[in-house]
Amino acid sequence: LLGLVNFAAIPSTLLTHCIKGKIGFRKLQGVIALIYIGNFALMLTQESLVVAILTNFIAKFLYGITSLSYMYVLYDVNYFGTTNIAAGICIASSMGMIGLMAGSAMVAFTPTSSVIITALVVSAV
Repeated sequence: LLGLVNFAAIPSTLLTHCIKGKIGFRKLQGVIALIYIGNFALMLTQESLVVAILTNFIAKFLYGITSLSYMYVLYDVNYFGTTNIAAGICIASSMGMIGLMAGSAMVAFTPTSSVIITALVVSAV
């Protein structure tokens, strides 16, 4: 089951390559945030194994799309501008690392329901 969930990132990466020029970055991230909100709400309301696997598959699929989109934006000269690209990449990378450390610490040391509620709030923002 874990292999099935981790497999979800592969088709989402391929999908991102196909839709890269057709959908704007901000629109795509807005739609993904709404799907994340629904996904986390479903995690809170249902506690069966099927729902857990399905919601984790959806989260991993969406993570594949956002991570590739993040890489496109990270090295886009038009997004940060030619004079600010180094500072923009540093700030964006640093914020990603801080989020990764905070999320890992939260998952390790807090109850699962608190993690899901926090992820729901962060997705809504």
